[in-house]
Amino acid sequence: MSETRKFLARQDSDLRSILQGFLEQIDEWDPKLEVTWRRSGFEVRIAADKNNPAGRPRLFVFNEGADKVFAFFYKPSRLSFSKDRFAYGLLALHRGTSDMVIDSLTAGLVYLAHDFKPSHRPEKLGRTIHVTIPRD
Repeated sequence: MSETRKFLARQDSDLRSILQGFLEQIDEWDPKLEVTWRRSGFEVRIAADKNNPAGRPRLFVFNEGADKVFAFFYKPSRLSFSKDRFAYGLLALHRGTSDMVIDSLTAGLVYLAHDFKPSHRPEKLGRTIHVTIPRD
């Protein structure tokens, strides 16, 4: 079973359709995005090409139970020995998620592509992080 199917199988049916649509957007996004699957979810960043190295801004999508998914926007430290992550916000998706949050998830890709510039910050991106972000 593919990593995508495994991840989607763990979700509530409402969230599954939202995330499936989001993953399809990622596949079609320009500039090209790179998805790295991890044990607790997946990470998205701008893919490297011949003219540019891979992007430092990251979007980590992970779940906490079958009915809660979080999208964590961050940049890893530039220091190779450091495990620090610089947080830029968090979106929470849950059963019955509003269209505004879904639109914010899509806007998050624009935010990611623009190196987290404040002028592109999604409206519903939370500044307070109230969950433990997995490191796997």
